[in-house]
Amino acid sequence: MQDPDIKTLINGIQFKVKVVCVVKTNHGFLFEKSDYDYIFVIGGKVSVNETLEETVRREMKEELGMDVKNADLYAVIENLYSRDSQKVHEMNFVYIVHDIFTGPIPEGFLEVSSEDLGKFDIRPGSIVNLLKGDTGRLQYIIVNEWKA
Repeated sequence: MQDPDIKTLINGIQFKVKVVCVVKTNHGFLFEKSDYDYIFVIGGKVSVNETLEETVRREMKEELGMDVKNADLYAVIENLYSRDSQKVHEMNFVYIVHDIFTGPIPEGFLEVSSEDLGKFDIRPGSIVNLLKGDTGRLQYIIVNEWKA
């Protein structure tokens, strides 16, 4: 079966389209733990014939068993980075999930208070500034590690 995710290799660069879901808890935000020394915002790749909002609902159901009723597009983060000598160009559509996650924190996830956001290596890194400073308007952020 062919992979339905929107990702392709163009001129040697991996291109991906993803949703990133900011999930609130009663005490902060919920993040997924990586196998490395960082945590990241919950989400995943958009599939062909799936809207961004459908992806948000699917990912929240798959990751947390959560039925999302209300989520709004909050930002777009264009992320250019390299992993294992492979250049990656990622379009991340950041959604704020308005439904509060109230269940027990699942294994592999971490709840972080607003005050403690700066104490963790959170990926994508620009998400921390977004969470700290709600401007009330859609944000567009470019993170270009290729030029670093």
